[in-house]
Amino acid sequence: MARVITYLALGLALLAVSFPALAADSDNNITELRDITGLWTSEELGFELEIYGCGDANLCGRVVSYSKSSDYVDLPKAPQLEEVAGDQRIVGRELLSGFEADLENGAKWNNGRIFNPKDGRTYKSTLTLADEDTLKLRAYVGIPIFGRNLTLKRIPQYSPAGGG
Repeated sequence: MARVITYLALGLALLAVSFPALAADSDNNITELRDITGLWTSEELGFELEIYGCGDANLCGRVVSYSKSSDYVDLPKAPQLEEVAGDQRIVGRELLSGFEADLENGAKWNNGRIFNPKDGRTYKSTLTLADEDTLKLRAYVGIPIFGRNLTLKRIPQYSPAGGG
């Protein structure tokens, strides 16, 4: 019994000594967050989105314009949009909300939501900066494997390097 207590005490002492080192290592894993605020476009959707800071260090995004050839011009009967006419149904609408920065990967944002104006539903989503001008959005139900990807391209005059 004394031997078990000795091993247990030794294990606890090693854990106590190594804990500050583990905490210091976890602080070193925090990377610099990349700036994805600004204007982005999606040819697939026909939208221009403005991504901006909202809430407590979260990111959101709203439609600032859309192409007349977009499928979203004639929106189906999404209850949230039925009362609004024409261009106003989509321009200004917040589609992205609640994205939280991943502190271990400065090019990823998790726990977000995307509103799909075509079906009136909101989906879970993530954002990943593939390169300075390409943003990958993953929208899904339940877990990310059950979803689809969208690619957003930065509008050049709004890139951080361009000073827009």
